[in-house]
Formats: sequence, structure tokens, C-alpha cells
Amino acid sequence: MSHKRSRDDYNASHSSNTNNTPLGRPKSRKTEHNSSNGNSQKSSSQTSYPSKAAQLHAAHPPASSHPSIPSYSSSSPLSLRANLPTLPPLEPGPLSTAPFVHSSHIDGRYGASTTLTYERLEFLGDAYLEIIATRLIYSHFATLPTGRQAQLRERLIKNTTLAAFARGYKFGERVVVSHALPPDKYEKMLADVFEAYVAAVVLSWPERDDGFKRAETWMTELWTDALLEAEPEIAANRKDELVKLVGGKEVKIEYVDENPVEEKKRGAVQRFEMAVYLTGWGYERVKLGSAVGVGKKEAGMKAVLDAFENNKELIEEIVEKKRLAKEKREAEPEVTVRGK
Repeated sequence: MSHKRSRDDYNASHSSNTNNTPLGRPKSRKTEHNSSNGNSQKSSSQTSYPSKAAQLHAAHPPASSHPSIPSYSSSSPLSLRANLPTLPPLEPGPLSTAPFVHSSHIDGRYGASTTLTYERLEFLGDAYLEIIATRLIYSHFATLPTGRQAQLRERLIKNTTLAAFARGYKFGERVVVSHALPPDKYEKMLADVFEAYVAAVVLSWPERDDGFKRAETWMTELWTDALLEAEPEIAANRKDELVKLVGGKEVKIEYVDENPVEEKKRGAVQRFEMAVYLTGWGYERVKLGSAVGVGKKEAGMKAVLDAFENNKELIEEIVEKKRLAKEKREAEPEVTVRGK
């Protein structure tokens, strides 16, 4: 499937769609209204004007259609994988080679070619990667503060991450450029090529949104290791966040080994079950969350994540009681004790 349009084809369609009006603007709104309704006296509040999108479409007809983005339905847990997932195939034709061709190879000038190249595809692929990463994080790390979600997304889509994937698939051996790139630009080139390949996957299979689904499944497999590696850091930050939210001068937050006698094992790995409890703000040793992990530290951090994910209403209730207690304390008059 080719998405290339010659300049002559574009000019011809551009001219025919605009009725030879300057700058590709559509016919005047008054003329269109009179011809379609035969009544120029109709009130302005009832006049049907062409939408801005229609004006843009008429002035610059799209070169190709894009697949719609399906709803996110993945509920399977993330799991580590030892090897790179299979590279999704591309549709035979221009899309199969464009992700690896630089415009300088077409006509010797950077960015001057209208032929489909990786420079044009990476613009689209960059956007698809951002939305795939956003959907993935929003689904599996829904309780993270938005600032932390944004930081995690940046870790997934940054150039060093994408360039590493490109190296894993040996994309560098397939790139065609007019001359060798300097080392400082090679990393960026690999990342761009990877983004272009993602766009080509989406465009290769537009039926039933198959292209986007294939790209999303592939990227989820690739990003899983990075997400799981970030989990301890995320959990540590959430531990501090819990203290800030519900902690206080006379409040006790404790981590308890729920099963100190019986050893929980899976194979040869000993696992611990830890729970986090709170005493204060009117609560007596209320359980916020619990989890199992390899080592008490890991299990404790996972228990905090469990509290935020599965006991959100209780935490919000505690935060509210803390706020009310603070307001009451601030409203009380200061008592000065004078010496006898």
C-alpha cells in the first residue's frame, strides 16, 4: 500500500476541490447557503457554516486515512521476558522499506524529498508511541500521581530506550543513508527509525484496527521489563507519600510480618507477607494493605502499593479526619499558664 502522492496529483486535487479560489479557501458561506437553501433571508443563527475541519479538508485533502484507536482492554499482569518479542511484519511495498530510508538517500538533500522515508514516518510513530505508553501506564499504574506517570512515560519513550530496541533488532544494519552519520547523531537516528517502524506497523494493517493492536501488544512486551524494574522506585516514593498523607505527630505507621513462623516458598525462593497498619486519627491498628514479596523490604513496599490501589477510600477517609483534626487544633485558643 503506497501513501506517496506526487506534487502534480496534489495540485490537481487541490485545484479541483477549491473551485479555483485563492489559497484553497472554499466558496463564500453566503453563496453556499443560498444555493443549498434558496433563502438568503434566513437568520444568521440558523445559517449552516462549513466546519473548520471541512475547510481544512478541502484546502489540504489527506493523503491517507489512519486507523482508529481501539479501547484499552488488556487486564493481563505484566511479566518479565528473557528475549525480544517477535518483530511485527510490515505490508509488502513502500511501507516495508521506508522505515529504513533517509531522505538524503533519495535526492541527496536532508528533508527535501516527498518520498515516504523514516523521517516522515517517525513523526507519526512518535505520537503512537506516546499514546500507547500512556494507555499502558494509566491501566497498570492508575494510582500513581500524574507527575510520576509522566516521568515513567518519559522513561519508556526516550531516545536511549528506543535506540536500544533498534539495536536489539539490528535496525542499524538496514538503514540506508547517503553518508555516514556522526556518533552524536547515530543514537537519535536509531530512535527515529524505531518510531518510523512503529508507524509502519500501524499503517500496514488498518482493517479492524489490527495495526494499532499489533503495535500496542508488541510495545507492551518490550516495555514490561522497564516497568517492572521501576516498581521498587515507584513503591519507595509511594511509601514517603503515605507518610505525608496520613502521618502525624502521634500517628504510628508500622510494617508487620504477617506470617513470621511459617516460611512461604515458591521453588527455592523464600517469600514474605508484610502488611502496613496505621494507629491514629481515631483508628486503632487499622490495616491499610498487604502483599507478598522476596524479602521483607520488597513485600513492605508492595503492601503500600496495595493500600493505594485497593484501600483508596479508607486512605481518603483518614486524610479527611487528619484535615478536620488540624482545623480543630488551629481554631482552639492558646492557653497560657501563668506561674503562681
